[in-house]
Amino acid sequence: MSISSYIASKTFGSDSQNFSGFIIRLTTAAVALSVAIMIVAVCIIKGFRTEISEKIFGVWGHIHATHINSQQFQEVPLTDTMDWISEIKNLKDSSVSHPELGDFNQPVNYVQHSAHMSAILRTSDALEGLVLKGVDSTFNWDAFQKYIDGDAQLPALEKESRTVMISRLTANRLSLTVGDDVILYFIKDGKEIPRKFSIENIYHTGVSEFDEKLAFVPLSEVRAILGWSDHQIGGIEVFVNDLDRLEQFSRYVYFEIVPMDIVAKSITNKLYPIFQWLELQKVNERIILLLMIIICILNMATGILILIFERTRMVGVLQALGFPFASLRNIFLHYAGFILLRGLFWGNIVGLGFCAIQFFFQPITLDEQSYYISYAPIYFDWLKIFWINVVCALLILSFMLLPVYFLKKIDPVKALGFR
Repeated sequence: MSISSYIASKTFGSDSQNFSGFIIRLTTAAVALSVAIMIVAVCIIKGFRTEISEKIFGVWGHIHATHINSQQFQEVPLTDTMDWISEIKNLKDSSVSHPELGDFNQPVNYVQHSAHMSAILRTSDALEGLVLKGVDSTFNWDAFQKYIDGDAQLPALEKESRTVMISRLTANRLSLTVGDDVILYFIKDGKEIPRKFSIENIYHTGVSEFDEKLAFVPLSEVRAILGWSDHQIGGIEVFVNDLDRLEQFSRYVYFEIVPMDIVAKSITNKLYPIFQWLELQKVNERIILLLMIIICILNMATGILILIFERTRMVGVLQALGFPFASLRNIFLHYAGFILLRGLFWGNIVGLGFCAIQFFFQPITLDEQSYYISYAPIYFDWLKIFWINVVCALLILSFMLLPVYFLKKIDPVKALGFR
């Protein structure tokens, strides 16, 4: 142990009852609070972005491929045996590369068929316009199952039965429940086509843009209404393995795989306003982290300066004994290190403890209509939490070289003449 660290360890906290001890505790608390706020902010913002994204992807997948002439509720039919569809499906087990977009190692996770059309749901005393999503056995229920009300039983919408799954919002508005029969009216060639459906399940995502209008029916029923064959679909929805490279792979699919009459777009482009809003949360995260680090540095610098003033007589004695400046500087850097370690320890305890309480019990609630989720979600990004601690420690200790430079301004003659 060096003489600097020995002096620092013997004097740090030894006068805990006087003003220096109060400053040490106050500075430690300030560091702990800043670190806790950074951890909570990172966990909530990452949880928020992850939860909302998963809801959207669970309904729509990651990439849509439809005919170029397809409209929102009037799709041009494709055949599920087309070569380009098979090529995309084969990417679940193979890899491809592109000179500009890079390599993609088994990029596809899942491919599902879909078709969409509009309908009017009529009850005895109400009407509701809906967008029907036709699904079959290829639909990725694993990604959507947690949004289905009631037990974990999956809907049997892939069967040839006139069943429908509506949202909780629609069910509450029309006073419907599972097992009720409803009439769906379709418009084809200017004619109104009624069909009787039974409500098999009710779902709830919390994304009002979907829940207000979207309902799920068997793809076979959509085919029957539109007069399609058993192999015709409205399009495919692709789930990818690497979300960080979704845009690159989406461009690869569009430029290298699908023919010219097919449009392949990522859902982040199709629903750009929502995902742009989610991206803005990253800006909020960076601002919070920057502000908290600045507050940490300012509090630590203030605390170290006060400790230097409080120990001016000790500094004068050591200078009179020929103590070099580097050793004096290291004493107060050790003080900063002791304060920083305590602050990081308690900051992690408080921050992670708060996140754990919110994760398991959700005491903090949100307006679901505004935020698409009814509580503040938590996602423990351990790598980012680790780097928060490392970067805070390095930056704070680096900036502490500035206040300890004030030691050079202390005159030992004046310091020893205080009393």
